[in-house]
Amino acid sequence: ICSGLATALTGNRGSRSLLEEIEKRDLFLRRTDAEGKWFEYHHLFAEYLLHRLGRDAEDRIPQLHRSAAQWFTEHQMLSQAVDHWILAGQAHHAADAVEQAATDLMEQSQMSTLIGLAAKLPAQHADTRPRLQVDLAWANVVLHRLAAVEEALRLAELGMDSATKNEAGNLRAEMDLIRAVIAAFQD
Repeated sequence: ICSGLATALTGNRGSRSLLEEIEKRDLFLRRTDAEGKWFEYHHLFAEYLLHRLGRDAEDRIPQLHRSAAQWFTEHQMLSQAVDHWILAGQAHHAADAVEQAATDLMEQSQMSTLIGLAAKLPAQHADTRPRLQVDLAWANVVLHRLAAVEEALRLAELGMDSATKNEAGNLRAEMDLIRAVIAAFQD
């Protein structure tokens, strides 16, 4: 946790000083990065705190995960955001976040990151999104994973009913281009 995330979860604007005080008192909290911004509880104490939260305030857990997911999304920490959206029971938001970040990830040559994030998503939320599947096909083209390209194209075609007519036309044109690229690879 860091002070910004702690503030997002608790609403306490003095989170930084509180985290530093907890660390100073040696209450199972330590810094985890060179800049000293991120803190981590000892894993046994963290498990105890999670168990206690589940026992005493179980109804707060989904909202805490939503708040964490929003904070991580705002700070471009997509992997953590996806995890928290899923834990909040809102995998569709996780899929939205991955889909929205796909182009940027590919432009930054982070194909494996995109594929890994999509793999975290429940199949019913990833497989039915033709835009995401086409982006995954492109990522796999670059990595020369031809079987994965074909699977992504198959899923994109199956999910095409959810796309608008204009979007479906654009996606099909992209899919044809991907198939041409694959044919060139195989030649």
